[in-house]
Amino acid sequence: MGSYTIRNDIVPDLFDAKARAAIRGLRFATDMRFSYIEIEGDSHSIIRKISGKQLDRSSISVIIEDGTTLPRVFY
Repeated sequence: MGSYTIRNDIVPDLFDAKARAAIRGLRFATDMRFSYIEIEGDSHSIIRKISGKQLDRSSISVIIEDGTTLPRVFY
């Protein structure tokens, strides 16, 4: 197990904060070399956006684009 904390004072809305948390969580799991993770709630919708082939035009498109650079290592 591990833990991760980050402070970010410039977050425009709740959905942005949840998207950032989901991407940071995936990056943390990759760094810790986890092969199995469980995604819940809003994070699941973020993962679907990352996995999708369509161009994302939402307010979190930059965060989604960052998430697409993560390796696909989870089951």
